[in-house]
Amino acid sequence: ADSSLNGLQIEGAQEVHKIAVAVDASLDFVLAARSIQANFVIVHHGLFWQEVRSITGPLKEIAEQCFAANINLFAAHLPLDASPKYGNNFGLARSFSLENLNPAFEHRGCIGDNLFKLSLTEFEKRLELMPNIGDPANLAKLDFGHSTANRILTLPFGPSIPRRVGIVSGAGVDALTAYE
Repeated sequence: ADSSLNGLQIEGAQEVHKIAVAVDASLDFVLAARSIQANFVIVHHGLFWQEVRSITGPLKEIAEQCFAANINLFAAHLPLDASPKYGNNFGLARSFSLENLNPAFEHRGCIGDNLFKLSLTEFEKRLELMPNIGDPANLAKLDFGHSTANRILTLPFGPSIPRRVGIVSGAGVDALTAYE
């Protein structure tokens, strides 16, 4: 289940000559794609969620730019998150050298074995060093008194060197359940 309308959201040119990719289907991104003459854009967060809605305001501007430049706009939300080859969760797991990776958290993330015996502290340090992730505004310890939206959430319980590590990004945190 995904709230994103995955797939082709705006139809443009029949032949693809140049592809651009981004996290969000923003006006700035579409204008940048136009400037490099990309005619197929792939985004993680598309224009439509749950259902097609009124195309007004900023959404109208984005659609107009796509139509004017004959740009195809393709969204891949949870299918991209869940991809063992291209997904951000599996990619992050591989960067930590986790082994025996399997889909987890309703296919929104993955879980793997910590064969190199990295400590929870080491995982946190490595995350803090990653560009765009390590920003202090994105780091949070579990604190029931504060919002954890748009943050890296560490659940600091259990052994200091976890045997298995689960990774889930974005809104997938609502899929967290007990795993052995």
